[in-house]
Amino acid sequence: MKRPIKMTIPDNTPPALPGSIDRPLNSRGRMGRLSFAAWSLLSTILVVVAVLVISLIFTSFPSESTAVQLISTLLLIACYVVFLFYSFIFMIRRLHDRNHSGWLSLLFIVPLINAILVLYLLFAKGDAGANRFGLPRGTPGWEKVLGWMYLVLLPILFIVGFSTSMFSSYREYTERATVFQPDTLPIQHSTHSTRLSS
Repeated sequence: MKRPIKMTIPDNTPPALPGSIDRPLNSRGRMGRLSFAAWSLLSTILVVVAVLVISLIFTSFPSESTAVQLISTLLLIACYVVFLFYSFIFMIRRLHDRNHSGWLSLLFIVPLINAILVLYLLFAKGDAGANRFGLPRGTPGWEKVLGWMYLVLLPILFIVGFSTSMFSSYREYTERATVFQPDTLPIQHSTHSTRLSS
């Protein structure tokens, strides 16, 4: 009897062990929830620091100089572009962790949908085993710390921002109300004086 021929299917999964840690600044591979939150927070901190440094450096130069204004503007645009670029990389890797195509990260440019997408990437659990994008990526200890910090700070910042917006709206309403009061008071006073004289 002839032995049955065994067919082997080539495996395109990267040769990595479960829990291994790769380079997170590459769009290939996967990224867990805490890693995504950690790198999002870290990139935000870095871009804020860069913007502050650029602002402090160029405020020491004469503001009338066109060249200084142009260079500072280009540097700020470059910071924003780099921040946006790596934000898309983190979103792509997080989508890979859910076995989704990285092209779905383009939903981030759609208003309202981008907020839903970020919440989904923050809280949706990734595949436990290997998927078409490889094996799960391990999360180092510092990423866990930064990730939890981001998850704690996010609702606090949302509440603070919402409260600030509501307070500014109420202040504008009260300022508008006080503007119209002086116009009506003299009319009422003059009418009352006319009645007394008659």
